[in-house]
Amino acid sequence: MLLVIWFAVILAAAALYFHQLHTRFSRYGVKQFKPIPIVDNMARIMLRMRHITDDTQKLYNAFPEERFVGRFEFLNPVVMIKDIELIKKITVKDFEHFLDHRSIVNENVDPFFGRNLISLKVWTDNDIVAQAVLFFIAGFDTISSAMSFALHEIAMHPEVQQRLYEEIKGHHEKNRGSLNYNSIQSLKYLDMVVSEVLRMWAPGVALDRLCIKDYNLGKPNKQATQDYIVSNRYIVRQIKTYK
Repeated sequence: MLLVIWFAVILAAAALYFHQLHTRFSRYGVKQFKPIPIVDNMARIMLRMRHITDDTQKLYNAFPEERFVGRFEFLNPVVMIKDIELIKKITVKDFEHFLDHRSIVNENVDPFFGRNLISLKVWTDNDIVAQAVLFFIAGFDTISSAMSFALHEIAMHPEVQQRLYEEIKGHHEKNRGSLNYNSIQSLKYLDMVVSEVLRMWAPGVALDRLCIKDYNLGKPNKQATQDYIVSNRYIVRQIKTYK
């Protein structure tokens, strides 16, 4: 009998905890998808039913009139910022509230990745080494991703490929085969193609920030969570962004 009572108490405590956690956004008037206990909004990602980029885009598109929305990454509440003007305030005017990044890798497990620029809070000698490691990896990953998507898009759009080929061929003939940093600046269409590829397939899906001081996003209460992300990939795909 005592075991049953203890089980009921633990179950009630767990139910109360998850209720308090999962109503955190609704108490602040922030829109969100209804989370599942423990796995929260990460269930489809964990089960490999949806890629994290597709899951993020689904949330972004679900509430088109909202300036920001909420999600739970397991038990961690995160606010996704969608409004351009609000992004400007957070990243420029009110940046003092968002000096830190979220910790993605435990510093004790991997001191280099745990102290790279993405997770950086305080500069030390190890931080300098960590940045070098990050720059080395980021330089390979972002460039290779951009090149892969560029080749894919060019292959899918032969008219773009032909026009780009003609521009490069003309440049080659005009400069007698010489190709350097200065001369490549005249390839305007190449610049347009690369810029469009980076717009469509940005290497980084989102930018993150950690709110270190109470900040009013425009809702009745001050701070619904500490973690904020800016969904840059989806913002640049919206027509209204360019109006």
